[in-house]
Amino acid sequence: MTKTAIRQKRVLNEMLKNGGKSYPAMVKAGYSPNYAKNPGKLEATKTWQELLEHDLPDDLLSSVAKEGLKATIPNGITGRKRPDYLTRQKYLETSLKMRGKLVDRHDITSEGEKVVGFTFVSPLLTDQTGKKKPI
Repeated sequence: MTKTAIRQKRVLNEMLKNGGKSYPAMVKAGYSPNYAKNPGKLEATKTWQELLEHDLPDDLLSSVAKEGLKATIPNGITGRKRPDYLTRQKYLETSLKMRGKLVDRHDITSEGEKVVGFTFVSPLLTDQTGKKKPI
């Protein structure tokens, strides 16, 4: 196994521990903070894709997600089991993130440009005397 593959394996193991957060996993595995800010570079490599396919094949993710989607928790008073929605959500989010099928954020408005501020648009305009009038 190459040094790159070993480091990527560490990233994957850390992501499994921390719920799929790539930045802290990449930094802990030895990647620079600047490189870790763009996990897409790592995820686009052939080595990463092969690692995911080997360690997290779709059938495994599917079975774990199915198991997690059925998570229950005992009722504190009656002891009867009820759905554990928080755990179910975490199982689903983590498995989707690991396969690149869920992203935390996707900018569709600024085309990657940094947004500095915004302009508030009102249906009323204020004239020079301070009176509001319809547009």
